[in-house]
Amino acid sequence: MNKVWCRNLIFIVGALLMIACTQDEATTTAFPPSSTEIPATPAASTATTQLNPTSAPTDIPQPTVVPTPTIRPTAQPTPTPVPRPPPLPDDLLQPAGADLNLPEGFKAEVWLEGIRFPTAFAFDDQNRLYIANELGDLVRVNDANSGEPPTDVVTVSSGIEVPLGLAFFDGALYVSSRGEITRITDEDGDGELDSFKTIVNDIPVPGNHQNNGPAVGPDGKLYVPIGSSCDACGEEDVRSASVTRFDLDGSNQEVFARGLRNVYQLAFHPEDGTLWAADNGRDDKGYAVPEELNLVVEGGAYGYPDCWGTNGGRRCEGTIPPVAELPSRSSADGLVFYTGDQFPSEYTNDIFITLWGTGDGSTGKNVVRIVLTKVEDRYTARVSNFATGFKHPLPIIVAPDGSTIDDLPLFEKGTMVAEVPLSDTITPAHALGRTLEWFAILLTLASIAIAGVSARRERA
Repeated sequence: MNKVWCRNLIFIVGALLMIACTQDEATTTAFPPSSTEIPATPAASTATTQLNPTSAPTDIPQPTVVPTPTIRPTAQPTPTPVPRPPPLPDDLLQPAGADLNLPEGFKAEVWLEGIRFPTAFAFDDQNRLYIANELGDLVRVNDANSGEPPTDVVTVSSGIEVPLGLAFFDGALYVSSRGEITRITDEDGDGELDSFKTIVNDIPVPGNHQNNGPAVGPDGKLYVPIGSSCDACGEEDVRSASVTRFDLDGSNQEVFARGLRNVYQLAFHPEDGTLWAADNGRDDKGYAVPEELNLVVEGGAYGYPDCWGTNGGRRCEGTIPPVAELPSRSSADGLVFYTGDQFPSEYTNDIFITLWGTGDGSTGKNVVRIVLTKVEDRYTARVSNFATGFKHPLPIIVAPDGSTIDDLPLFEKGTMVAEVPLSDTITPAHALGRTLEWFAILLTLASIAIAGVSARRERA
């Protein structure tokens, strides 16, 4: 039968990979059956459990307006470098030949190497891929849409202090770095983003958490998740442990939703425009506190630090429970809706979340697929593993359509790009080499057998 190549995913850890799927035209790829049905509004000790995507619960305060920060004048094309953090240990990098387990019909292929620990992705309106990394670099892949492994990679900027989020909208790239949001634009029309302006400079970052991946909503406003100041405590700044909304110039700050401890990446549903986020729970309770998938509504309160999951903690009245629980301490980070047309149709608008995982490997280090079902104003969620065997996956993005490559069919038109560790993909050269290996082994065994028979005859 003819083969149909399916759109791919880009995750993060060590090397950029493409994940694709193949299937016969007359069939669909069945997902592993290990799925769990999770109600959108599970029973909880709360007076408000309706998840209405268009309005906040009536007993939850409306967004809190916060003072508009001072906007800095246009900076130099390259920000002033700051000291780089020390290199990450090598054990964060996926070793070559590591096993990557995917659903039947899917394959992963290395797409780009040499960028150490990327933290965020964004495509611009020319289908060029911007990548931020932990070292403070912002690089651009100019030939990301060529249909071939990219070779044209340039450094746009260096010295950014912990960039953990990127968003491109209406000709501007928004960079979320520690305590700041910077907007980069092309002022002279030469195709280069070269005008830097810090539009927000007062985001609270008193602890280990900070502002993470921004997203532009259907309303044309910038939504930014801001982490808590500590593991579990009362917050002095109303913006800590929140999703805060801004105008695109950084003005008119308001707390859109609160009680979200540390959201890494936001995503808007491609059909109904609802806002979704994966939140990471407090650590001091061990494995009692799950990570969460939340439908984030305006004015919503989500329980941090006292209430978690569907029925954990105390003082949950008036808070919104998660649509789905995720493994405790798995660090739910990258989140994206699948909007391509090359995965089987049943994957359309599904959520993919990367789970960074614990150092001991007890939880996480995988990518989960979440199937949402909407009934009136409620959602149900079915959670299952999509891919395992990662070292530490982080961001994820859907790539624009690309051209076909004959010797690497993975890079078929419309692939979804994901940064993942190295897979054990079998190339023709590998296959031929293995054939020769087996031939040599069999020949050797046959020779030994013949020699043994001859020796017995001589003794007889």
